[in-house]
Amino acid sequence: MSALRRIWPGGSTFLSPRFSSFLAYGSLLFALLGSTLLVPGNEIREGQLATRDIVAPENVEIVDVLATEKRRGEILAGIPPVYRVDEGVVRQVKEEMDGFFVGLEGIRAAALSPLPEVVENFSRKWDVTENTVRWLLEAPKEAYEAVRGLLYDLFATRFFTQPVRREELARVFLEMNTEIEKAGLPGEAMWVAGVLVTRFLRPNAVVDEVKTQEKRAQILASLEPVRRVIRRGEVLLRRGDIVTREHLQALEALGMVGESRRFLKALSLGIFIAGVVVLEYLYLRRFAPLFLGDNTLLFMRLMTVCGILVLHLLTLRVSPVFLVAGAIPLVLLTLAGWEVALGESLLLFPLLFWAWRMDLPGGLLLFVHLFSPVFLLGKKRAERKHFTRVGEMLALFCGVLGILFALQEGLSLWKALAFFVYGGSGGILASVVALGSVSLFEHTFHLTTEVRLMELLNPNHPLLKRLMLEAPGTYSHSLIVANLAEVAAEEIGANALLARAGAYYHDIGKLKRPQFFIENQTNLNRNVHERLSPYLSVRVIIGHVRDGLEIARKFRLPREVQGIIQSHHGRSVVRYFYEKALRMGGGNISRDVFRYPGPLPRTPEEAIVFLADSVEAAVRSMKDPTPRRIEMTVRNIIRAYLEDGQLDESSLTLRDINRIARRFVLFLNGMIHARVPYPEPVEESVHGKS
Repeated sequence: MSALRRIWPGGSTFLSPRFSSFLAYGSLLFALLGSTLLVPGNEIREGQLATRDIVAPENVEIVDVLATEKRRGEILAGIPPVYRVDEGVVRQVKEEMDGFFVGLEGIRAAALSPLPEVVENFSRKWDVTENTVRWLLEAPKEAYEAVRGLLYDLFATRFFTQPVRREELARVFLEMNTEIEKAGLPGEAMWVAGVLVTRFLRPNAVVDEVKTQEKRAQILASLEPVRRVIRRGEVLLRRGDIVTREHLQALEALGMVGESRRFLKALSLGIFIAGVVVLEYLYLRRFAPLFLGDNTLLFMRLMTVCGILVLHLLTLRVSPVFLVAGAIPLVLLTLAGWEVALGESLLLFPLLFWAWRMDLPGGLLLFVHLFSPVFLLGKKRAERKHFTRVGEMLALFCGVLGILFALQEGLSLWKALAFFVYGGSGGILASVVALGSVSLFEHTFHLTTEVRLMELLNPNHPLLKRLMLEAPGTYSHSLIVANLAEVAAEEIGANALLARAGAYYHDIGKLKRPQFFIENQTNLNRNVHERLSPYLSVRVIIGHVRDGLEIARKFRLPREVQGIIQSHHGRSVVRYFYEKALRMGGGNISRDVFRYPGPLPRTPEEAIVFLADSVEAAVRSMKDPTPRRIEMTVRNIIRAYLEDGQLDESSLTLRDINRIARRFVLFLNGMIHARVPYPEPVEESVHGKS
């Protein structure tokens, strides 16, 4: 750790959660950009056009995969499959033969001379001629048994144990007939045996997949691959050629693609990304430290960057997708400010230039997209009205660049005009994408952007107009609180725009019952709380926080503004009605009944509005404000809140609180200054002519 501090003062912050989020950001960038290297074939893919000439750097002997596979295919086509006996067919034939002879024997045993209809039915059932059935029924037992035994013997040796394919049926039938002839049966018995062989013989062979694969594997294992030699300087791939499988095989053999090459590229890309991310972290730490702690904006920034990278990965080549790169700085100018947008452009330009392997024209076009919005808008706050102007300028720059590139390449005028339209449309498209992205992030993720806050400060906002008309005293009070909060936030480096917007809306809950709050009561109106018990009054007063939160949610005010509304009284006590209750009911009164429900202010902006609200109300109620009395009042209020624990959950330091108090005093002294008394107008006498 000490060594790290010597290299960079405060270097221990590299291990902080803020830097850890940057490490995660860098890891995701690496995963997205590296996927073009880690996914096989994404750099040079089969079927795509080669973007450059590739020459063999050395001599190498390689296995010609295509020739080898062709030879393997030819050999495999000549290897016959291995067959085995289909046990199901064998079992079926055995059952049929057994059933056939059992039926015959039943008929033979029943009568000496079978009836014609019995012969006909049996013949039809077993699909055998009537003459064959009649001979089997009337033949002597010795002849019958000779035919039956010979048939079983033939099938046992030639069918039940040996596979017979369909194309082999004729051969097997002839072999069985030869055996029948050798058996020495009488002529008619020999004929019956041949008929029965024809009846029961059928294919019983199926392919034995296991033995077939084993046979093929043995033959292929003994096959030598086809080899060829690539000479140094040999052109493997020319620009514009369609990449084939043979090209990829040669490049992989030379280590120009493949796992080892991808690993080296991924390693170099990882080191490069790590260096760039660390430099960006140091840049933001120096010029935009508040952004480092905002994980929501970091996540939005990551989504903006990753979105275009994912779209690029879907196309896997430079396409119109990269033309919308100008949307990234526009979105970040709106969400995070000029410093962050510039830092992100400085990060993305080398990464995208490298990952997309751009040539000079593409690199210049990317440069214009990433840096033109940053320098066109400068450090002013980006608003939606700026998007159109930036889009138009970006379209003009890119269109002119497109024409220059086309003319330099010697293309026709029509081609040059096409390049102008292509480049110009990218500028317009970038502004449209940026506008949609900002709106999406604002409403989907409830981001409090500068654009959104500026819209909330517009006096024509419906809630501000209602305050002005229905609760003018509250509106006037909110304006002064907003001024106090803004100068205090600027003093300690908090979000001044958020503090001002939160102060504008912190008391909108009073719109529900404006006449119950003293600033909206005129001298002609009697204080309504004089007729109410302190318990009922405090419920109305405390309820304005809950009512304000409901109104804020109804109008979809940003989450941070809702937090200011909810916490602008913390858990403080409504002292006026608490002391009134003490006077009316004695000393056994619980302070908690008269406390606001909270929560306590957590963010610097919530704490600033919390303090500004109380300070403004106290100073406004002073009858004879002097600089000394104003300072004492401000510091006493802040000290009381510190002792009551109202600021325990805020991130303000004592140094911050002291600086806030000084700014409050300076502002209030400037606001409540002595004025020169104006004399009463003197009425002039009008004399008529005598």
